[in-house]
Amino acid sequence: MRERNLTSDSLSWIASNQELSTSFVIYYSVGVIMFIECELQLIASFLKGRKHLNIYQEKKNLS
Repeated sequence: MRERNLTSDSLSWIASNQELSTSFVIYYSVGVIMFIECELQLIASFLKGRKHLNIYQEKKNLS
């Protein structure tokens, strides 16, 4: 009987705080998206730097 009461209490708490949990999910998703975007920018700048380094080395080898 006590477990059933706890479950209904937690369900009513979730229902009453649905706005809070929804906003948390939205903020968490935005944070994950921003983190992925930063990682992609880091990878892109790293690859761009490698490309410029290769071009520099090729020019150095030609001269």
